[in-house]
Amino acid sequence: MLGLLGTVSGMIETFQSLTEFGNSDPKLLSQGISKALITTQAGLLVALPLLLLHYPLKRRAQALSLNMEQQSALLLALNLERGDEHVTR
Repeated sequence: MLGLLGTVSGMIETFQSLTEFGNSDPKLLSQGISKALITTQAGLLVALPLLLLHYPLKRRAQALSLNMEQQSALLLALNLERGDEHVTR
């Protein structure tokens, strides 16, 4: 999101320089565009590796959660078989 914010602010800067000075100075245009591209690149450099790590970690967390649910159901069933009423209350 920060990369997108930088892109938008860089493009606003570019259009403001166009409004003030016209097309006569390409250096003013290139500064705003450069700012937009640098922040977009930084955002992508952070986001892409995190996105690639997110899915394996999410799958692992879901597997652990499912395992815990199954184990707790098993323990509850064993306690009910033995007649331990204080566990269910």
